[in-house]
Amino acid sequence: MNPIDWTRIDLNLLKVLKTLGEEQNTSRAAERLFVSQSAISKSLKKLRLVFEDELFARERHGLTPTPYCLDILGQLNEVFQSLDTLLSPSQQFTPETFTKEFKIAVNPMLLTVLSRTLYPRLRALAPHAKFQFIGWSWDTESKLLNGLVDIGINFFPLDISTHIRATPICYADYKICAQKLGTFDRLGVNHSTVASTPLVLLVMPNYANAISIAEQYMAKEDMPVKVLARSDDLHSCLAMVEFEDCGLPVCSLIRNELGDTLTLVDFSAEINVPSFKIASYSSYINARKPITQWLMNEINEVILELDHKTKQFN
Repeated sequence: MNPIDWTRIDLNLLKVLKTLGEEQNTSRAAERLFVSQSAISKSLKKLRLVFEDELFARERHGLTPTPYCLDILGQLNEVFQSLDTLLSPSQQFTPETFTKEFKIAVNPMLLTVLSRTLYPRLRALAPHAKFQFIGWSWDTESKLLNGLVDIGINFFPLDISTHIRATPICYADYKICAQKLGTFDRLGVNHSTVASTPLVLLVMPNYANAISIAEQYMAKEDMPVKVLARSDDLHSCLAMVEFEDCGLPVCSLIRNELGDTLTLVDFSAEINVPSFKIASYSSYINARKPITQWLMNEINEVILELDHKTKQFN
């Protein structure tokens, strides 16, 4: 690849590239930039020549950035952030006057319990802000890199881009959710009951065909397991467990989401449960922003408070 002469690149082209990375759709990018879709297509053609890369592959759901494009987009965020700082050197974040939108992506297991506690706290501190709580999905990584999601909350470790920073908050205490007086509640969670009692698995949206962490672990330990169903919605999984004698691997933070007929059961000592943590995720570029640091601190405090209450219950 030949060296790029940056002095010959129109700043507007970089703006188009950044917008395409955020929208991953030429039509929406054109609307945001108040230009025609053909103008966006022409700009993309020029960008491909400049960077000697396709930059985006056209998929069923829209445009998907190439690995090189993701690297460029991460650097572009820093470039445009530097320009913002240059033009507004005294800019600070004050939650009381913030009127834009907080965008937070959360693992579906933690989405309801976290938003139930976090939303009132953020609403009190930033009364004029808007909020978007979404489940962690196939495009969350890209949205974190492009600034379309401010903070992600998921388990750690996670196979994710090196341009995204993970900040562990607390250990994830795993248990089996089961019917009261069901097999797991009566006999415990051990090799025998896991082999004889089916499981319901919670998966991230659009990851339904992927092998879950629970399945990976059980395969590694040569533990036979029967998967009864999969869903990307926690309450759908809980409804299945309420319906029949089965188990759902969960983090203990979801205890308050359980109905009267369900309980959480500890794993027996013969099962070596993998050690995971709950972590916040942000791009390295956005992590330095005052808004991201403030939001991360508030999220951390809420999760630590929930973890403390759960341990007191135990």
